[in-house]
Amino acid sequence: MKTSTREIWIRWCWGIILVILWSCAILLFVRVNGKLSVQELLRYQPESRFLAALAMCGLFLLKSVDFVMYSGVLYAISGIIFPLPFAIGINFIGILIMSVVPYFAGKSLGSPILKKIQLKYPRFREIERVYGRGGTFILSFLFHSLGLPMTAVGMYMGAKEVPFWPYAAGSVLSLLPKMIPLTVMGSSATDFRSPAFRWAVAAQVMIFVVALLLFLRFRKKSAG
Repeated sequence: MKTSTREIWIRWCWGIILVILWSCAILLFVRVNGKLSVQELLRYQPESRFLAALAMCGLFLLKSVDFVMYSGVLYAISGIIFPLPFAIGINFIGILIMSVVPYFAGKSLGSPILKKIQLKYPRFREIERVYGRGGTFILSFLFHSLGLPMTAVGMYMGAKEVPFWPYAAGSVLSLLPKMIPLTVMGSSATDFRSPAFRWAVAAQVMIFVVALLLFLRFRKKSAG
């Protein structure tokens, strides 16, 4: 498949943006914290909550164009450095960022990126074949719940030019149950014996079990 000049240009732009954002986020975290060690992070109380929140949003923006970074780490970091209600609010904004940016990136790249994602992740087509009649909201919810990468989901749905709001609603509702327990775990990271930490761990185990059952049910329906 020949790569078009437009696609090469867009890739270069995204690459430059990614490098700039990584650099800015790291410099901002060092500026507000001084160090990035785990021990320092656990004791960290930001002097400027605004700058710290801005740095977190920068990291969520990086995650939105990065297939490697695990979003759960960012949820937990917010829980560590912010009071719990504020951390949940920041992480909710993070979910929106991680859902919106890949969608519009996929929409700008169009058909070429859609074909590449379909080749790399055949499960997209499998899920559409089984649950396609459920509409954009259901598909978006299931893509996330069945373990497809968040960035790939957003780019895939954007490239298909599905309606934005049903996609965004399905994404947010599927990611909230993962985000909240991980944020609580971060906020309780200094006391592993606390009830909040134990409940958060139990919630994560339950989410994993539900996701596994959903996956097994999908495989059964797909095979049938």
